[in-house]
Amino acid sequence: MCKDGHEVPLGSRAFDILSIIVQAGGRIVTKDELMETVWPGLFVEEGNIHVHLSAVRKALGDHRQMIDTVPGRGYRLTRRESDAPQSRATDQIPRRTIAPDPAAFAASRHLLPRRRPLTGREPVLEEIDNRFALTRVVTLTGPGGVGKTCLAIEFAHRKATDQSFDVAFVDLALLESASALAQELDDMVAAHLDKARRHPAQASPLSPRVRMLIVLDNAEHLVDEVAGVVDHLIGAHACVQVLVTSRERLRIATETVFRIEPLTVPQASECCELLVRSPAVNLFMERASLCGVCIHRDEVQLVAEICRRLDGLPLAIELAASRTSVFGLEGVRQRLEERFLFLADGYRTAQPRHRTLRAAFDWGFQRLSPCEQAVYLRVARFRCSFTVDAVFAVACDDTIDHAMALECIAQLVEKSVFDVSFDGVIAKYRLSESARAYALKQLESLGGAPDVARRHAEYVGALLAKTSCDDLLDDTRVAFEWAFSPSGEREIGIELAAVMIPTLFRRGLMDECAQRADVAVSALETMTGSARNLRYLESFRSAQSYAVATS
Repeated sequence: MCKDGHEVPLGSRAFDILSIIVQAGGRIVTKDELMETVWPGLFVEEGNIHVHLSAVRKALGDHRQMIDTVPGRGYRLTRRESDAPQSRATDQIPRRTIAPDPAAFAASRHLLPRRRPLTGREPVLEEIDNRFALTRVVTLTGPGGVGKTCLAIEFAHRKATDQSFDVAFVDLALLESASALAQELDDMVAAHLDKARRHPAQASPLSPRVRMLIVLDNAEHLVDEVAGVVDHLIGAHACVQVLVTSRERLRIATETVFRIEPLTVPQASECCELLVRSPAVNLFMERASLCGVCIHRDEVQLVAEICRRLDGLPLAIELAASRTSVFGLEGVRQRLEERFLFLADGYRTAQPRHRTLRAAFDWGFQRLSPCEQAVYLRVARFRCSFTVDAVFAVACDDTIDHAMALECIAQLVEKSVFDVSFDGVIAKYRLSESARAYALKQLESLGGAPDVARRHAEYVGALLAKTSCDDLLDDTRVAFEWAFSPSGEREIGIELAAVMIPTLFRRGLMDECAQRADVAVSALETMTGSARNLRYLESFRSAQSYAVATS
């Protein structure tokens, strides 16, 4: 390395590290990437990087700040505005590289992250492989925390063992713009083709052309630009396959979408033998064992309940399992109501959005439009599935009309926020328990909870009076609790009680019938004695007495 026209002594490892960071051109270079490139095939302590970077910074002298440390992520090259292209600072750039082979250097920039053990995902990995037999672009979609990135990394590692494949990994979460992505990927493919020409022995008789798999991770915040880049890449290079992870699809002609579902969770009625075969329960037990916690046979039901309440999301299950060494299983279960504060102890080396459950949901929420955010937060009042009419009733106001709400529904399904199913020809939407809990916290912090709760209670009460649908009972309970709470409206609560109590009675839920009637009677006794209220009072007292007598 030269400085001010004079050669500065620098060790080979330090020089190699500097070369990689400089040639990354401002992109963050992870510690894993440095270790895999500078010490290929060797296990080295992370402290080695710090030692050699100290030597680099000492050699840079007044320009030591050109190497910036990004806490928890890696290192990057920075430039000050005063650093003109021909300034002396540019003399710090190494005059040799560690990879004269352009293909080797391209690979070093896009090394695969380290793989992690996966539980219950073998059929999914096989299906991804099957999809690539039919198409050259596969997009893994699904909600945050479902494991799209881990699956993509594992699949890429498996392909990397095949000599007929070159593999590159690009984390798009590190990019604020995809403006330079097309050229970068073209350069990467060019290096791959150059390598294939110079090493024809790697091609087999069955696969004469060495192929390339490019993994584009976290495309949702740049989905429009990435769609164009991938479409160009596939059209320009017949040897390329692309695996994309995103909360929404690219919507290009060559794409096959594979939605990644949460891990299968067992039903509460299943026996212990079936519970321990559940992928979700297995994952929890494996992660807990890494923290020194042994799950006993009589505790498996509790593990299954925790996994159900966490919707089978691998990230949430891993975070919960890591807490068992401190709070125990029962302590974890009790604190799931505050899961976004409680589940915050992920791997230190994980990407920031994967270290806590809240970070995973924040990442997705921040990428919704203001209208989509509003609709999402408002429909979180529904504990069960809801229809388009339900969205209209709860989410629409002076700022959101029906047409806007319909578009938001479509986008929220597209972006993996809403799950959709069909009851005959009627579409029904649902939020996972974690997605609902996140939205309710956000709604409360923004101050819109009371108005939305009132609209939800009015809608549920009117629908229950019209249809007597038992499926509405859980949402009626939510509305009832709010109506008789300090921030609720007792008048709405009385109307709810008038339709809820007969439903409970008809279903034989006598204890709950008596309890709800008691709440309504107590409220009516403090309200004005209108003719309507007196009729309700008499009716509720009769129901209360009969329910107590028959329970």
